[in-house]
Amino acid sequence: MPHPVFAGGLDPQAKITYVSRVNGVTKDVTTVGGHRDRLRTECPGRTVYDLLDEVRAATAR
Repeated sequence: MPHPVFAGGLDPQAKITYVSRVNGVTKDVTTVGGHRDRLRTECPGRTVYDLLDEVRAATAR
């Protein structure tokens, strides 16, 4: 069963176009991703970031 966030039809493995609120730059990203997919960051979250493919797959079930 999908997570309730995705019950409305949002596919956690799909690509979307992100538009930066700061400068209007667009980038194709996954619906479930880390903030480093959208912005430059010094966040040390590499361990969790490396698990996002598994999170997307589990959320899609």
